[in-house]
Amino acid sequence: MLVVGLDESGSFEGKGSAVKIIAGFVYYEKEGQTSSHEEESLSFVSEKLRIEQFLIKQCELLNISYPKGIHAMEIVDKYKKSKLKEALKQYIKKNGNYHFTLMIKGRSSKKGYEGFSNLVDEKEASNLYEHMLLSLLNNILFYNPKFQSEEQVVLELATRSIPVPNSDVENLLKYKRLGYSSVLDKKGNTIFYLTDQRSFKTSLLTKMVEDNIKRNIIFDINVQSINYYKTAKDMNRDTTPWLYIADLCCDIIRDYLSPGVDDFNLEKLFDKAVNITGNEPLLWAYDDMDDCWGRMYESFVKEDYIGCIKALYEAESLDSDFKAFYRNHWFDNIQKQADILFNIDDILNYVDKVKDIISKDTVYSEQNEKDINFGLYLGERIFEKVIHEFKSEVNDKLIYKLSDLLLMGYNHAGNINKARYFYECCRELRGKVEPEDFCGTLLSAAQLYANQFQFDEAIQIIERDRLFVEKLKQDKKILRDLYGDEIAAATEQNVEFRYELLGKVYSSLGQFYSFKKDKDTAMNYFEKALEEFEKPSYNRELTISFILHLAMDWKDKTLYEKYVEEYLDFKEINEQLDFILERQDAFKLLVFLKSINIFKEEIDKKIIEKLNTNKLESEFSQINIHPWELIFKHLSIFFFDHGEPDKAKDFYNSIKLEMANSKDNITVSVIGLIAQCCISSFYIKDEDELEKKVNEVKEILAYENSIKEIFKDAYNCLNINEAAERLQKNLSYLYV
Repeated sequence: MLVVGLDESGSFEGKGSAVKIIAGFVYYEKEGQTSSHEEESLSFVSEKLRIEQFLIKQCELLNISYPKGIHAMEIVDKYKKSKLKEALKQYIKKNGNYHFTLMIKGRSSKKGYEGFSNLVDEKEASNLYEHMLLSLLNNILFYNPKFQSEEQVVLELATRSIPVPNSDVENLLKYKRLGYSSVLDKKGNTIFYLTDQRSFKTSLLTKMVEDNIKRNIIFDINVQSINYYKTAKDMNRDTTPWLYIADLCCDIIRDYLSPGVDDFNLEKLFDKAVNITGNEPLLWAYDDMDDCWGRMYESFVKEDYIGCIKALYEAESLDSDFKAFYRNHWFDNIQKQADILFNIDDILNYVDKVKDIISKDTVYSEQNEKDINFGLYLGERIFEKVIHEFKSEVNDKLIYKLSDLLLMGYNHAGNINKARYFYECCRELRGKVEPEDFCGTLLSAAQLYANQFQFDEAIQIIERDRLFVEKLKQDKKILRDLYGDEIAAATEQNVEFRYELLGKVYSSLGQFYSFKKDKDTAMNYFEKALEEFEKPSYNRELTISFILHLAMDWKDKTLYEKYVEEYLDFKEINEQLDFILERQDAFKLLVFLKSINIFKEEIDKKIIEKLNTNKLESEFSQINIHPWELIFKHLSIFFFDHGEPDKAKDFYNSIKLEMANSKDNITVSVIGLIAQCCISSFYIKDEDELEKKVNEVKEILAYENSIKEIFKDAYNCLNINEAAERLQKNLSYLYV
C-alpha cells in the first residue's frame, strides 16, 4: 500500500517567494508487511490512528490544543513547532515506512509551457501550482522505479484556494476563463478554489489512458482542506491527521533547502532525509530536466533502447541546475538497466536509425542539427557496445557502415579527433566493402584534412577519387543503357545521366580550391557538380552555398546574384531574411549577413530590428554551435558599421561556444576565437582584449600539431598585433 500526503509552501502566482515547493511524504509498506487488500486497508487505518495518537500526545506535552494548536504555533510559538517537528522526525525514523517527497520550482521556466494556451502557460492564473502538483503525483506513481508493483494507492491532498481582489479585473478574468469555482468574501475578494477530487481523478485517468499504463491500481482519493478547527463548523468535521503530517513534513523539507544555491542543495536534503527517515527520499524539480527523466523512464518501461538513449542525451545536453542531482539519483540507475535493453538482433535497425539521423539529405534546420548531434551520441554508444561485447556477432560491413557514418557526422561537428579515429576504423575494414563505398569514405577523409586547414592534402585525396568515380559513372551509364529497365531506358535515353557520388566529388574539389584562392578551378568543379545533382536537392543547395561564399570571398556581386535567389528563395533582402527566420536555417543566415556586410546593401529599420539579440534567440533554439561563431561575428560587424557599438559588443561577447577551448572541437574553436581577434583589432581596438584572444587561439592550437603547423607563423609571433593579423590571413572563404 502507498499513501501519498502533500502540501505546498511558497507563492506560486507572481514573483513572490524564491522557494516554491509541493512536498510531503510517501508512506510505503514494504513487501511482506501485509498480504491482502483487506490487511492493507486495516494497516492504513491503524497507521492513521497511530499518527493521531502521536499528535495528540505531543500537543499535550507542548500544552497546546489538538489540532488547532498545530497551525497556531506557526504564528504564536515557533519553538513549540520546532519541538513538534523534532518529535515527528523520531516517529518517522522509528516507523521505517516513510519517504520524504518534493517537487521544487526551478529558477527558470519550462521551455514547453511558455507563451502557449492559457491552459498550459505556467504564468497564467494558478497553472504553475497545478502543473507542479500533478508532475509530482505522476512521478511518484508512474515515473518511479521504487513503487511500480503497488496495487493500492491512497492520495491525501490538501485543497488550495487563492483570493483575487475584485479590483484586479485582468486577473479575475484569467481565473474565470479557466472555470474555477469561486465565492465572494467580505473583504472585497473573489476566492477561487483550485483543486478538488474530480480534477485529480481526471488528470490521473488521462495520464493512464494516454500513456497506456495498464496497472491494476485501486485509488482512494481524498482531497480536502486541512482541518485545524478554525471555525465552529470545522468542529463537526473529521480531523485530518495525514494532512497534518504532510504539512509538517513540508516544513521539515523546506528547512533543509538552500535558497542561495542554484539547485537549492538537493544533495544535502537527500542526505538529511535518509538520516531522518531511514529511506531514500523522492526528490524532483519542476524543470526541463524532469521532462527528460519522464521520457527516459517511459522508454525504459516500454523496453525502447533508442528512446532511453535519446532521453539520456537530451538530459546531458540540457543546461540545468539539477543535472548533477538527476544524474546521481535518477538517470544512472536506469541507464545501467537500459543497457540490458540493447538487443544485438536489432543491430541492423539501430544502424539504420543512426544513418537516418546523421545522413539526412534535407535542408539545414535547427532541429536537424540537434538530431545529428543525437545521432552521433547514439552511434558511438552502439559502436562501443558492438566492439566491446558483440564484435564476433556483427558483420564487418556493418561495422564499416557505422564507422563511416560517425566519420561523416564528426566531420560535420568539427570534432577532428573523433573523425580521425573513425576514419582509421574504415581504413582497417576497406577490404570488406565495395570500392564505391570507400570512395564515399574518402570524401569524408578529405573533409577531415580540410577541417585541419590542410587543403592541399584534401585535394590530393579527392583528385585520386575523382578519376575512379568518373570511370564508375561511365560504367554505370553503359550498364544502364544495355541492361536497364526498358521503360526507364526509354524515358532516360535523352536525359543526361546523373551520378550523385561524382557530384559530391566535384563539389568537394570546388570547395577546397576555393580555400586555395583558385576561383576559376573552383567554379569549374562547382558547375560540374550542379550537373550531377537533381533540382532541387540537398547536395545542389549545399553546392550553391559554396558558390555564394566564393562570390563573397572575391566580392563578385554578379556571380552572387546569379545564384542567390535559388538559395534564399527571394531577391529582395527583407523577404530573404523572413524566409531564413521561418526556416530557422543558420547557414543561410550566415550567407545573408556576410553579403550585406561585404556588398554594403542598404538596410531598412525592419531588418535592424529583426537582427537584435532577443529576436534571434527566440527564432533559433541552438545558438552555441557552428556556424554561430561566424553569425555573431558578422552581426557584430554589422552593428559597428551601423553606429550601434553597444549592440555590436553584445554580439562580440556572444561568440562563445560550448566547444570553445575544447580539444574535441578545435576547428570551430579556432574559427570563433580568430573571429573575436578580427573584431577586437579592427573595431574594439582594445590591446588587452586582443592579447587575451590571441593567447587563447595559441592555447587551442597547442592541442593539435597538424593545425599548429598551418598557423606556425602566427603561433611563433611575439608581437600581438602582428600575430592577430597573421591568424586572420590563415582563414578565408567559409571560415570568415
